[in-house]
Amino acid sequence: MIVFDTSAICRMYDMTDGAKKTMMDILDFFKGQIWIPGHVWTEYDRNRLKVIRNSIIDHYPKLKW
Repeated sequence: MIVFDTSAICRMYDMTDGAKKTMMDILDFFKGQIWIPGHVWTEYDRNRLKVIRNSIIDHYPKLKW
C-alpha cells in the first residue's frame, strides 16, 4: 500500500516533465495499491493554487503578481 501525504502530491508541480512522466508510469503500475486519505485531499485542494503560483514564481521570477 502506498499512502501519499499532501507535500508528496504538491512536489509533483516542481518536477521536470521527464520526472513527472516517470512518476506517473510508476503510479500507474501501482494504481491498485495507492491510497490518498481524505484529509490529504482536503489539504491539497486548499493549497493547490498556492503551490502552482509558487512554482510559477520560482520558474519566472520577473513576473509581477
